[in-house]
Amino acid sequence: MKTSFLLTGFALIFLWGSAFTQTRQTIHSSDPQVNIEELAEPALLFLQEDFEDARIIFADGKVNEEKLRYHILLDEMQFLSRRGQVQNLSKRPAFERIEIGDKEFVYDPEASYLQVLREGEVSLFLKRETRIDAQPIQRGAYGGVDRTSSIDVMDSFTTETREVRFNNPGGQELEINLRYVETFLFEKNGERAEIGSRRQFLRAYREHRSELRSFIRSNDIDFDNPDDLVRLAEFLENL
Repeated sequence: MKTSFLLTGFALIFLWGSAFTQTRQTIHSSDPQVNIEELAEPALLFLQEDFEDARIIFADGKVNEEKLRYHILLDEMQFLSRRGQVQNLSKRPAFERIEIGDKEFVYDPEASYLQVLREGEVSLFLKRETRIDAQPIQRGAYGGVDRTSSIDVMDSFTTETREVRFNNPGGQELEINLRYVETFLFEKNGERAEIGSRRQFLRAYREHRSELRSFIRSNDIDFDNPDDLVRLAEFLENL
C-alpha cells in the first residue's frame, strides 16, 4: 500500500555541508506501518549527501580505506558491500578513529560515534542525534487537531532489520516529530560533561568559575558555536 502522509513546514532550512544547522520535520500518517526512512528528509538521516572516501585507523597503525557515510538516526557508519548492499561498519576489530573528509570520529561504547573537535588535556566532542517523538491525534471540527494519549506510540518504535519504523496496527493518525540535535561534550581528567549552556559549563568546572566567567563574557562565547567552544576548551586547559 502506498504510504500517504503530510509534511508540515520546517523550522529551519538545512544546507548540505553546513554541519551545525538544526532541522525539524513533522510527518502525519495513518498507515499501519510507518517507515521513517522513507519519509524523513535526508538531512535528518545522513551527515553526508553520499558515501565519501574515509580512512579507518587502528591502534597498531593499520589503515583501511573505505567509502562511508554516517547514518545519524541509526547511529551507524555505513558502507556499500561488493553487491551494492548498505552494511553497518563492524566495530570488531576495534578501530581507533575514522576520518571522513575533514571530520574525525571516535567510537565510545556509551556515547557511540563522536566527532572530535579538539584533543588534549581538555577534549571536545560533538554528538549528533535525530530524536523522534510521536503521538496519536484526532481531527476535530473544521479540520482542527486534538492530540491524545490513548496509546503509547513509542512502545511500537523499532529499529529491527536496521529500519526505523512505527507499528500502528490501529490505524490512528500519528503526528511524528523529528528533530536534529547536536550535543557538545567536554572531557577533562577522564571525566566527560555534556555542555549546552554557560550555566552547565560553570557548574561542571566550578573550581575555575571566576576565570571562566570572565573569559566567556569578554570573548562573547556562544555555546552553540563549535569554534567558540574549542577556544573555551583551550583556555580551560591552560588554567
